[in-house]
Amino acid sequence: METIEISVCPNCKSENFSKLFIDEKYDNDLFEFSRNNSLREKYPELNFDELSQSSFSICRNCMLVFSAKRRKEENMYSMEFFADVQKRWYAQYPVPQKYIDQHKKLSKNFINILNKNSFSLSPEPKVLWLRTECGVLTNDLLKDVNKENVYIMEYFDSNIRFLKEHGYMNVEMLPPGDFVDSYKESKFTEIFINHQLTHSFDPTKLIKTLLDMLGYEGRIIFYNEIDHFEANKMNSHYPRGINNFHNQLFTRNSLSNFLKTVDATVEFFEPLEPLKNASVHSGMFGVIKKDSCINENPSYMNSDNDYKEEIDSFRNWMQAHKIYSRNLKLKKLISKVFLLTRIKEILKNILIRLGLLERFKIKMGVKGSR
Repeated sequence: METIEISVCPNCKSENFSKLFIDEKYDNDLFEFSRNNSLREKYPELNFDELSQSSFSICRNCMLVFSAKRRKEENMYSMEFFADVQKRWYAQYPVPQKYIDQHKKLSKNFINILNKNSFSLSPEPKVLWLRTECGVLTNDLLKDVNKENVYIMEYFDSNIRFLKEHGYMNVEMLPPGDFVDSYKESKFTEIFINHQLTHSFDPTKLIKTLLDMLGYEGRIIFYNEIDHFEANKMNSHYPRGINNFHNQLFTRNSLSNFLKTVDATVEFFEPLEPLKNASVHSGMFGVIKKDSCINENPSYMNSDNDYKEEIDSFRNWMQAHKIYSRNLKLKKLISKVFLLTRIKEILKNILIRLGLLERFKIKMGVKGSR
């Protein structure tokens, strides 16, 4: 496994960036796994000490928060490994009913938002979808589209089997790592991407590849790219901290700046409601289009005030997360003490009932009370 420490922002190539968090122990959720002996034994080929380091940094020029210590997914892990350490219970077959039920809610919410924003598919759609998950949303949204014109790439075999059972024939595995165009002769009217930019090792290359795959007036519909500025306000905390399979931690400002770099424009819709089985809060949802103008020196949103607000947002959240982590440990310790005390009480009552308490005290060298 190879870790690469980059010296420039992966978006704008600026060298002017700062480390976001002082204490790296809290800037990733794989710190726990780096100290888990059972996982070390299960995955002996992985260097968990390298894997657990992200060194999240913020670019002063385009305000992108990114992992300065980057790992190429294709060299680092399989999706089975990801599902294992991240406890993704949906990576199984048959797909759990509770997972399907949640995606029915997502589908209804997704379609309602599109309708509110007067979004409709192209008259003769040819669709590529990266990560449909179980395919419930795809079924509902594309119910009137010829399945021969729908191309899907998905991470987990369980979801691929589910999709094929529902009549989708053009379904392929989406391997770890940045998407590689295997549809060289095809142009798509719509490309749907679910949480792809956040994980990307080279996000500008990824989005340029997808933009090149669009036909005239084609569009990219993106969803579940977390707006961390809004998510940080919620002060919600995942016990292990930031998911450090993420290479970028976007906000609306930094995503807009990122798209300016590749001569694209973005229209934001309202965020999707989060699923109970996922930690995607404040997931950005919208449409990306090619910009007719090519700008070699894009004008980024990066005022002193914007920059300070964004960096403070992350650092304030991290301070709250430290308190949350300490309280969580304290609660676990109290629970253990309470459990041990309760066990002792139960054992004492058993010995009293059996008339063995005094004999037990003598054997253990405990003096009786007078």
